[in-house]
Amino acid sequence: MCIAAQYRRARIPAAERFTVPFSALRQSVAAEFFPKESTRLDRVLSIVLLITILAAVATTVYVIVVPKEGEKFTEFFILGKDQKAAAYPTRLMVGENSSLFIGIGNHEYRTIPYTVETWLESMTFDEKTNTSSLQAMDRLDRFVVPVSHNQTVITPYSFSAKKTGYNRIEFLLFNGTAPDDRIKGMDRINQSYRDLHLWVSVRSR
Repeated sequence: MCIAAQYRRARIPAAERFTVPFSALRQSVAAEFFPKESTRLDRVLSIVLLITILAAVATTVYVIVVPKEGEKFTEFFILGKDQKAAAYPTRLMVGENSSLFIGIGNHEYRTIPYTVETWLESMTFDEKTNTSSLQAMDRLDRFVVPVSHNQTVITPYSFSAKKTGYNRIEFLLFNGTAPDDRIKGMDRINQSYRDLHLWVSVRSR
């Protein structure tokens, strides 16, 4: 197309060819912003005005070319049978495997090696203070799930309880390395990036 345009342009007389009058434009701008009768202050103000216009144009181009990042967040969810938010395994038998799905959606604008931890917990509820307290917390598992930006990974997960006395399963998500194992209980839950739990009952055979 450039060769065809150049060929057609060459066939047109020089006086009729389209040209951009850069010299005339430069003189026009100079006459507009820096007239001969202007004072030194006027010239300084004109320079400031030109710089402001150029900065505004550059800012507009930058905003168009470089899109603004949206809100950064991570989705963390569990699904039951058939990958639906229902039919969760809540009645467990000691030594018997139960399964569900753990989902992670990354919207952090970078790839993150998420660390997932699962814990069996024993919680008690105080009716007088209307609060729950953590009595015991034993880890089931820990694994890493690398997730790219705008990717959602749903991982099938199986688990089993080795004894009775638990009434909750805790799912902790860390956006990187998990904290030291010396940090336990509510301190560990509070340090997680996201946390979920599932109330269960554990019976012996």
